[in-house]
Amino acid sequence: MSDGRPARILARAVVVDLDDTLFDHRESARRGLARLIHELGGTATAEIIDTAEMTAERLMGRRRAGEIGRADYRRLRIRHLLADIDQRLEAGRLEDEQCDLLYERFLEVYEEEWVGFADAVPMLRGLHDRRIPVAVLTNGPEERQQRKA
Repeated sequence: MSDGRPARILARAVVVDLDDTLFDHRESARRGLARLIHELGGTATAEIIDTAEMTAERLMGRRRAGEIGRADYRRLRIRHLLADIDQRLEAGRLEDEQCDLLYERFLEVYEEEWVGFADAVPMLRGLHDRRIPVAVLTNGPEERQQRKA
């Protein structure tokens, strides 16, 4: 029976995901996309950014299924983004190397736009103060995830 108070949970350790738990990957990616779109001469509307996110999810599904590789995933994202911001001629003529450079630029502005969740550090400090070990679990690229952490 409950007396209305929250149950007290005794934890020996806590495991948390990095992206979209401690670190706001979605907002960081949206900000990075907005900057890249602006640099490309487009207007970063919510519709374009939403479409770019859906395209990325669809392409990631194809990548996980083994239909496309990492380079194709990145190049297709750039080509779709350019088409979405109405630069169809450029998207059709873009060489793979140009796509690679634009994707690298996206990663740069994405990193410059990194934001964490406001409650992440206080939560981690609280666990530290209680001497509760924390493990961060992630499936992202190790070097980038280390920088985020």
